[in-house]
Amino acid sequence: MDKKQTILSFINKNGPTFPGQLYSELGVNLLIASAYMSEMSRNGDLNISKVKVGGSPLYYIKGQENLLEGFIDKLHEKEKKAALFLKEKRVLRDSSLEPLLRVSLRQTKDFAKPFYVKVNNKKEIFWKWYLLKDQIFLKKKVLSLINKQNIQHSPHNLTKECLSNSSNFSNLDNLGALNIHKSGNLNKKENKKENNGQTNKQPSQTNNLEETSNLNNSKIQKGEKNKLVGHVSFSHSKNLNFQDKTIKLIEQELMKGNIRILDLETIKKSKDYNLTLIFHSPLGKLKYYCKFWNKKKINDKDIDSLFVIGQMKKLPIVLISTGDLTKKAQFKLDEEMQGIKFKKIRL
Repeated sequence: MDKKQTILSFINKNGPTFPGQLYSELGVNLLIASAYMSEMSRNGDLNISKVKVGGSPLYYIKGQENLLEGFIDKLHEKEKKAALFLKEKRVLRDSSLEPLLRVSLRQTKDFAKPFYVKVNNKKEIFWKWYLLKDQIFLKKKVLSLINKQNIQHSPHNLTKECLSNSSNFSNLDNLGALNIHKSGNLNKKENKKENNGQTNKQPSQTNNLEETSNLNNSKIQKGEKNKLVGHVSFSHSKNLNFQDKTIKLIEQELMKGNIRILDLETIKKSKDYNLTLIFHSPLGKLKYYCKFWNKKKINDKDIDSLFVIGQMKKLPIVLISTGDLTKKAQFKLDEEMQGIKFKKIRL
């Protein structure tokens, strides 16, 4: 029996497995066993979990998903609580949850499965327990959550297809007819933007998840007019006398717009700062929480942490960085956390 068949046979018999359980069975060391299993997952022979045991992911065969529930205790405490809460409720509406729970669900990818529902022409995220298969229950639960939150518009303003075509609703893989977008990791190609006042075209039906390969990071070239994503612009501000060289450079960028620094907290000199900004708009003075990071890449976990801080401070958020957004981070800003404004600068 070759090593591939040995691995499949072992996992079929024992359920989700990490390399430390299998390497002696293969007659190789742990590193080689891990490489074999990783390659099989890339080829689609094995699925790989996000939950880890001793730092290693679990590998399992399609159809063994229900056995992952036995590893909930291996999650970090906050993620474990989020998973158990979702298991109890079965379906949750993201906008009605506490910030910490929202972030934790995004980290609990094995057990929390997100999907989109278009409510009053606005795409919203809902979460379902990963083993929930009863689509009739799912439909009723979604409508119940919408009613519970007392949305001004009737819940029947869910897209017409979503409610009128119950046979389509019962199959979440039939995405196009429902305007419900299923996503294993919240990485979905964004819809085409509106052109000349026409409404967006819905993406074609698909059963496969697509990564947001077409999302481009915001780049501010030298000499270009500096703008924040979200149409917040910089203009002249007061010259604040900061001694920190990095802050002076940041302030010079802010001086190009109507933005002042009200407060400053140094987390790590030249690398990490918390600021409170204020700028004048046609609606009056607006106050923002601002994070500055001097690093090459901003990832989705960075965005999650900012979201929580902004919720606690009850302020909108501006992220300024010398680096670029990863695709996952860009997706979060575009689809989930559109209130966070991002600007790339050069120091």
